[in-house]
Amino acid sequence: MRQGWIAAVGAALLTAAGAPAQQGGYTGSGYGGSQSYGSQPVPQNEQTMPSRMPMQDRDASRTKPPPPPTKEEMIKDASGIAASIQLSCAVTDANLLGQGKSNINGQPVDTKNYEVACQNGMGYLLSSSPPVQVIGYSCFAADHSHAKDPTSNTCTMPANADVKAAAARVLAGLGAACQPTAVNWLGANTTTEFTEVACTGGKGYVLSGPMPGKSVARVAAMTCVDAVKQGITCKMSNSGPPPITLDTFKQALAQHNVNCDAANVRSLGKETTLKRHVVEFQCPQQHPEGLVALIPLQDSTAPFETISCAQAATRYHVICAYVK
Repeated sequence: MRQGWIAAVGAALLTAAGAPAQQGGYTGSGYGGSQSYGSQPVPQNEQTMPSRMPMQDRDASRTKPPPPPTKEEMIKDASGIAASIQLSCAVTDANLLGQGKSNINGQPVDTKNYEVACQNGMGYLLSSSPPVQVIGYSCFAADHSHAKDPTSNTCTMPANADVKAAAARVLAGLGAACQPTAVNWLGANTTTEFTEVACTGGKGYVLSGPMPGKSVARVAAMTCVDAVKQGITCKMSNSGPPPITLDTFKQALAQHNVNCDAANVRSLGKETTLKRHVVEFQCPQQHPEGLVALIPLQDSTAPFETISCAQAATRYHVICAYVK
């Protein structure tokens, strides 16, 4: 099992049809290894130079640590890591957060941990330990986890630190106009992360993006109205009216005091002018002759009405399936 920074990628799983379940956080226990850059601590086992030594031996005995990589070297290295898992990310900036030895399945391997910024506006934390698969997660997920646990990893590079600005760039690249007011990571399944972006005016989007190393899909966006049809409910934005289902039609009968223990329900279509849904119900006990309901919903103000299957055949030229 991988030790250190990105040891356990804890993602909230989706339980059904892409619907996020309980949210989970990502945790890490710090960077381990023989080298580190930036603000990472010096390893405890690093040898210190003697306080006094002969002048003639000093240069020969000193062990110089390698210089930190240049920005260009980091971008090139991180680009290769992203390309190795076909991550949809053209790396525009990168920062080596730490490198050293990790223990994976009892074997020591060389590990590099990067934060990367992508041309499409996305940002990621990535951990590479060849030959083990690269793992990681988005800066949206990191921000969500960091808000709950300030000791967890977060993205700090200029392109990634402001998640609202990053979300605006991602949506703009996808052709969606949005001035974000809030960003909320919703969760993930085994391949995809979902992030809600609330926009000014009450509109909202759900971004879906690949889990690094688990998917090669591109980042996509859907409105909160479309997301709710897939079982993903926005929490900060107007998700629009609830989706119309067969249960919606059953509820309409109950609301209008129509007695029907429906064994089967099917939609016959929609009226052209009045926009009412034409729905057949099989109610053998209460309506053995067959029942068709004309149900006004979101885009209709016409009255609710029920008719027999014989009347439906005359008016709409449809034949009921549940009555012989």
